[in-house]
Amino acid sequence: MLEAADPDIDSFERNTSEKYLGSKLTYLPSPVDLPVVQNDPSLEICKRDTKLRTLDSFQRRHAAVVEMTDPDKEAGEVTVRIPPEFWPLIGNSRPLKLTLEFSLNKPRSGFYFVVPSGEGSLADRGVHAFTGSVPNSSRLWFPCIDCSEPCTWKIEVTVFEDMVAVAPGELIDAPYYTEDLQHKTYHFFLSQPVAAPYIGLAVGAFDIYPDPVLTNGATHFCPSGLLPLMKHTVSHIPEMIEYYEALLASQYPFGTIKTVFVDRAYTDFQAYASLLIFPLEILHSAQIIDQAIETRKIISLAVASQFFGCFLTMQTWFDAWLPIGLAGYLSGLYQKRVFGNNEYRRIISTEMRHVVNYEYSRYGILLDPSKRTTKTTHFGLASPHVRNSLFKTAPPPIFYQSLF
Repeated sequence: MLEAADPDIDSFERNTSEKYLGSKLTYLPSPVDLPVVQNDPSLEICKRDTKLRTLDSFQRRHAAVVEMTDPDKEAGEVTVRIPPEFWPLIGNSRPLKLTLEFSLNKPRSGFYFVVPSGEGSLADRGVHAFTGSVPNSSRLWFPCIDCSEPCTWKIEVTVFEDMVAVAPGELIDAPYYTEDLQHKTYHFFLSQPVAAPYIGLAVGAFDIYPDPVLTNGATHFCPSGLLPLMKHTVSHIPEMIEYYEALLASQYPFGTIKTVFVDRAYTDFQAYASLLIFPLEILHSAQIIDQAIETRKIISLAVASQFFGCFLTMQTWFDAWLPIGLAGYLSGLYQKRVFGNNEYRRIISTEMRHVVNYEYSRYGILLDPSKRTTKTTHFGLASPHVRNSLFKTAPPPIFYQSLF
């Protein structure tokens, strides 16, 4: 449904040209239901009658398909045609409100469900769901434009009464129950503008652990039975946030922080605005030493991604190396402080060997992103060390504060 974004305004006035068939327009058009045209070219990247079936051919065709829906080029998968009666509003730079009603049935990507086998209710079996994929995959589970344009968000999630919903932003109030007490609705509001790719969601029968140190309403969630492990695992997050704030001379960018531990996660972490999703595999007790080191590395990088990645984001994919590199650099400084200089040097040496092996076995690291014909390369490990070389050219306090 399309309507004017200022419903309280009864009239507006605008001098128009002849194409609007009048000198003035003194009414707001009524809300109207519009047809939506959806086109997903990725459903058939290569035609069935394609004679050339090679990986290079598939890569070229896949790149062309992705470019057809690139939001930075004013393209997308959903098209809504604006009727003529709304054109004067657009010409007068007045906002419009577009409401899209949709349903997500059996998603193949972007939103994942974990349903353990066994007997009992959904809560007893530890059923949960979460979002996760590449950074520009929010449009796979709700209508949006996966670009860098930020905005504020109001999120409402309705779940069964024995489930918990976790989303970016601050929880406005206690969940509202339906009359039959079978469902409840959570209301979240994210006042800090962020782009759509940094909106995520997790729902499940979670145990809840309010952080005893952080005073911003920080909360941690995990499936039932793992609360003791989670308490020990997340105990270092306040220390990480305090270190980054002191290093950057800036406060944590969001009003709160929430962590969720889920089963069958596909990556070490998923960073959303004020929301971090981790796999269960990084949970550990106080008696485990080896996993404690790896877990702290993962969590330190995830928390650093809140500053560089979710708050300060890339404008286009050509800029992706910068926030990824800055987050990795901050995480490396924290690891140096915690694990010592020798361990930090070993980490750098290991990562640089991975970079060298990648360049020898695959492609060179991408230096000029303006050349679209360049092979797709991986820069996750190299970017932090680019920041390290820049650090040596400026005093530490000036360099750190200039980052944020």
